[in-house]
Amino acid sequence: MTRVTEAAEGLVVEAVACGPPPRCPGCNSQASRVHSSYERGLAGLPVNGRSLTVRLRVRRFFCDRGRCSRRTFVEQVAQLSERYRRSSLGLKQWQHAVAVEFGCRLGQRLCRRLRLKAGRTRLLGLLTEPAVPERAPRVLASTTSRSGRLSGVARVARRVSFRLFKGSALLHLLVLEVG
Repeated sequence: MTRVTEAAEGLVVEAVACGPPPRCPGCNSQASRVHSSYERGLAGLPVNGRSLTVRLRVRRFFCDRGRCSRRTFVEQVAQLSERYRRSSLGLKQWQHAVAVEFGCRLGQRLCRRLRLKAGRTRLLGLLTEPAVPERAPRVLASTTSRSGRLSGVARVARRVSFRLFKGSALLHLLVLEVG
């Protein structure tokens, strides 16, 4: 940590990542050459009712291994930053808990009151999809027709067909069993 300042929007902490050279995430080889450095802004958990911003200077390293697909990579500070993330890991955990418990709109209002930086789409993005079982059916196509006929492509691809009535039209969902 190099400096803490008080701004109109809250506290600003300036820090520099100064750990040992990291390993390449692509090939796990030890980095030895620095490419460049830059400053990233991370939103942190509020302190005493005031928002917190961390300005973190990180280094970009070369990967010297010829077979590695990555030419450069950026060091990550443990328990603070993640790749492509603009918020600290602690703030991400709080936002995830709010999204799970309250949903998006109510969660957004609560985050505003708690001075956490999060909108509805951010909270929605933190929710994970449920796991899909291995033998789950896959929908190939859906067609709607009054006569109940399927197109030629749909007839060829069909193994199992379910008919659901919606008004006067038939809705066909074509399902391919994984097997």
